[in-house]
Amino acid sequence: MERLSILFSHFFNIFLFFLFGRKLHGYKRCHEYHALCEFKTRRKVMSYYLNHCNRLPLAEKATNPKAIPENWYNYSRQEVDAGTKKRAVRDGFSKWVDWEKGTKKLYEEAVCSLYEIGEIATACEIKKLVKDVDHELKTAQRKAIALASIDYDMPTIYCEQQEIHDKYKSKMKRS
Repeated sequence: MERLSILFSHFFNIFLFFLFGRKLHGYKRCHEYHALCEFKTRRKVMSYYLNHCNRLPLAEKATNPKAIPENWYNYSRQEVDAGTKKRAVRDGFSKWVDWEKGTKKLYEEAVCSLYEIGEIATACEIKKLVKDVDHELKTAQRKAIALASIDYDMPTIYCEQQEIHDKYKSKMKRS
């Protein structure tokens, strides 16, 4: 049986976690939650593969998704102005949507390949990942559209951070 190599996107959420850590604590908590969920999913898939295929899955090397602008490494939290944060929110959500689209396509291609070689049970496991990514993509797209509709108005974005933070803090406790 061919080895299936899957790239997981929890590294991308970790980068967004750090990006939004600059006074956008709701978005930061959101991406912390997504990173933890994706780590759990990765663990489950690796366990499935080991138990059913009797070998370790090929590991993909993590690459820097470039979610954080290079020049941000030169500044402290206090040095980042509202205009820069606005661009970071816009670009961060755009990159999140693009990342999820790419991840979904990768998983869909893996499912098709597995069906073609007759690995139906494994394809069904990977199909669960497609569904999970599709749900996260829907969430990311809706939020990106909502933010664009208010032209990334920072006072509005700041006001919603506590509510978002509390929502994902509660989700983290339940999971």
